[in-house]
Amino acid sequence: MTLRFFIVLLFLSAPLSAEAQRVLSEDDSLLFAAAEQVVGTAGSASVHSAADDTLFFAFEDQVTVTATRVPTRLADAPAPIAVFVARDIARLPVRNVSELVALSPGAVLRDYGGTGTLQLASLRGMGAEYTLVLLNGLRLNHAQNASVDLGQLSLRQVERVEIARGGFTALYGSSALGGVVNIVTARHDVRPSLQLGYGAFG
Repeated sequence: MTLRFFIVLLFLSAPLSAEAQRVLSEDDSLLFAAAEQVVGTAGSASVHSAADDTLFFAFEDQVTVTATRVPTRLADAPAPIAVFVARDIARLPVRNVSELVALSPGAVLRDYGGTGTLQLASLRGMGAEYTLVLLNGLRLNHAQNASVDLGQLSLRQVERVEIARGGFTALYGSSALGGVVNIVTARHDVRPSLQLGYGAFG
């Protein structure tokens, strides 16, 4: 009785083990396929994310800042810098440099009167005398009061305006304690020309 039961049990256990192995093998295959799909999706997401980052920083890599005296990529600038290029300026409702600077974070425009009056800009809460204004690298700050009337500076023929917030006293002196506004005009080919005229008095 005991031997017969043992033989029957052994006979039944063999197919069950094979069936269990087959089911386990199928489960492993399904699990592997699911894992492969998840890894593939994660890899695609990583590639897509990297592409987005590359596109996001592409513009910054192309912009070169000269307010730091050494041409530097905008992404590598040592201080917060806002750059307005000609195509952006054309889309903004601004009439002069003072109104453009007022759009920059950390900048305050001080308007002393109505249209055509004195307009001074201050950066980082400093006075206008601590904001250095450059035109193609040349200082515009008045020698007496160290300020510049930005309302008198037109945006015509301006290629870009760089607004660097932060202390640049090591490069430009105490007049750049609040920051630097660098105005870069467009470059045009200069061709020789001759003009003749005549007239009569009386």
